[in-house]
Amino acid sequence: MLDTLNIQNVALIPNLKLDLGAGLNVLTGETGSGKSIIIGSLNFVLGDRADKTMIRNGANFAKVEAVFSTNHSVNVNQTLNELGIIPDEYTIISRLITIEGRSDCRVNGSLVTAQMLKLITSQLVDIHGQHEHQSLLKVKNHIDILDNFAGAGLKTYKDNLIKAYDEHTFIIAQIDSLGGSDAERKSEADILQYQINEIEKLYLNEAEEEELINTISRLNNIERIANGINGAFVVLDGTDSMGVNSLLNSAITSLNSSVKYDNSLNLISERLNSVKIELGDITETLNEYASSLNYNQKEFDRLDSRLDSIKIAKKKYGGSIKEVFKFLESAKKRADLIEHSVEIYDKLLAQKELTFKKMYDLCVKIYEVRKSSAEKLEGLITVELNELGMVGAQFKVCFTDAPKLEEAQDKITKNGFEQVEFMFSANTGELVKSLSKIISGGEMSRFMLALKSIIADLDDIPTMVFDEIDTGISGKIGQVVATKFAKIAKRHQVISVSHLPQIAAMADKHYLVSKSVIDGVTIAKVNKLNFSDELVEIARLIGGSDIGTYALPHASEMKNWSNSFKQQIM
Repeated sequence: MLDTLNIQNVALIPNLKLDLGAGLNVLTGETGSGKSIIIGSLNFVLGDRADKTMIRNGANFAKVEAVFSTNHSVNVNQTLNELGIIPDEYTIISRLITIEGRSDCRVNGSLVTAQMLKLITSQLVDIHGQHEHQSLLKVKNHIDILDNFAGAGLKTYKDNLIKAYDEHTFIIAQIDSLGGSDAERKSEADILQYQINEIEKLYLNEAEEEELINTISRLNNIERIANGINGAFVVLDGTDSMGVNSLLNSAITSLNSSVKYDNSLNLISERLNSVKIELGDITETLNEYASSLNYNQKEFDRLDSRLDSIKIAKKKYGGSIKEVFKFLESAKKRADLIEHSVEIYDKLLAQKELTFKKMYDLCVKIYEVRKSSAEKLEGLITVELNELGMVGAQFKVCFTDAPKLEEAQDKITKNGFEQVEFMFSANTGELVKSLSKIISGGEMSRFMLALKSIIADLDDIPTMVFDEIDTGISGKIGQVVATKFAKIAKRHQVISVSHLPQIAAMADKHYLVSKSVIDGVTIAKVNKLNFSDELVEIARLIGGSDIGTYALPHASEMKNWSNSFKQQIM
């Protein structure tokens, strides 16, 4: 239930806190007083499109906060958990828009997207008004309304149909993946086999390319390598007395002559001997390496050709040896699939036929449930319309014909195979016609209320908002509308914006929306009315701005009758 609506800097409202309660909450006021601003603010915080033109003149932002009691709302709390939002006794939704157009939306302090917000709020509030009248006139929405009325039994069939449909689609994709005709698959198999053979004959490994590059580089620069080794060898072991090895021997001999006089020089002498041994090993290694240097043109050509083959394979099959291996694995799987394509095709074709039959059977069941539910809905709405003064009105749910199995190939969707349209006739003897073509504003308001009176018993949405749904209604029918609101309000919180005194008299909580000019600025405000103020407002709705002698007593009588009626509702 919506406990509190806080509005800041929206149109004529600088700051407003509206505390609502259970039962029927009615907002009344003169035309243009600001009632639409309040409903617009509620729509905004529930996820309607953000528009910076709603920001109050002179302000930098507009903000709306809605506080809902959700301690016992299992569905809402489950949704919050799935979205990573911690549920609490209250669900607090806030939405802000700045003059620059930046929007910020939070649920219990957590930032959420517009899609996440609508997922949450769709389980909290159901708003009915002129906009929904337009929605009801769209034929494509009629099947959803009927399915909502049909309930859980139909939902099970629809969920199973979606699974079967997805399975059927997947099987068709597998069949398509086999390719075209036998000749086309054979041609593809030949190409794949050529590619597989080409790659396998190379006996690739990921380390080989780098080794080849290093070896070819060595062969290309063998003369430079030999010159470098020779230069190092001359320095280390030159023929004259200036070679490093010769000089090191002299250093060792000279130092040893001093060791007999100072034992502490022994360690240095040993280190010099170690260096001599290491230098000798290096010299021998360089000598052996120099002896192994031998340029072979045939070997160079073989290695260079091998490197070219690897580069060509990489260019054709993936850019790297690793990608070439991936291509090879994929090609082998595809070739194997083609090789066994006849066997696989027959198996998939049998599965396709089974899933299609399964889909068709589910569609038939869905069709039957919808037809049965439609008959019930027709009867219930007709009764409601009669109560609302539309005696003789007829309501029909029309279906397209159910196709036979062999005709259903292109007609099955995830939602069944039939189309649904609401048909209506306002008067006895007139043929029913498309609802969208013949219904008037006042008739639409009553039709909408008839529908919502029925659907309300099926909904677990705690709050229902009726925004001037009583358009075109007055007198006795207004009283009937008021009693229906009262019945709905026994199971839901109802918020109604209305001009009818009958609805105002039925209110459990009555709010007056008004506006005034303060320091040259127009401001809208809302006051919760006490009993005596309620009577004055009801009297105004009865008699206009000039409340006559009998308006107040009439208002009191209406209020007393309404209170008595509400006590009798079970």
